[in-house]
Formats: sequence, C-alpha cells, structure tokens
Amino acid sequence: MKPLYDMKTGVPGVDCAPREAEAELFALLMLMHNEMALFSVDPQKVVDSIKLGTEQKGGIIWVVRHDGHIVGSIGLFLGQDWYTKDDSFFERWHYVHPDFRKGTDYARRLIDQAGTPEVDAI
Repeated sequence: MKPLYDMKTGVPGVDCAPREAEAELFALLMLMHNEMALFSVDPQKVVDSIKLGTEQKGGIIWVVRHDGHIVGSIGLFLGQDWYTKDDSFFERWHYVHPDFRKGTDYARRLIDQAGTPEVDAI
C-alpha cells in the first residue's frame, strides 16, 4: 500500500494540534473513553496528556478535521521500551469519531502521518 504522505509536506489534511484545540481534543478523548475504556477516567490526567502534546513537551498530537472540527486524532509520546534507554515515540491513542470511520481514510491518514520523517525530527 502506497503511503499517503509527501516527504516535504506530510499527509494532506493532517495537522499538528495547536493549544487552541485542547478543549475539542478533550471532548473527543472523552467520547473514546465512553466507547471503549475498561477503567475509570481521570480528567486531569487527560488534560495533562493533551497539554504535553499541544506544547510538544514529550509528545505530539496529530489531528484530522472535517468542516473545521476535529474528528480524529493520534497521540504520540516519548518513552522507553523495556530493553533500551533510547527514547522513541509510542502511540497513546488513535481515534476517529464513529460518524467518520466509514467512507473516509482519516484513520489511515493519521497512521501515515505518525510514520513520517517529520515525527522523527521532533
């Protein structure tokens, strides 16, 4: 399967989440939690995770929009695997609003953006 991204511009329609998107991201992640979570939610921990990504302090959040509204997101955060002290990005979430799963390529666009060289440069 051919990647959707261009080496210079990334994936069309996928943007890095700005601070102004934090409330919208919170709502999307609460929807994700309501749909599939096994455990309780700590709203402050959700807010803190979003801020790490929007401020790019150990994380990055990519979003896809439909008619100007965030309908999908992938959160990548720095961490270490069990066998190394080297940092790398780990996916903390990947979610597309249920109304935008069928008939769109939003989920794939987010995955492709997470694999672009731009992520490695952060």
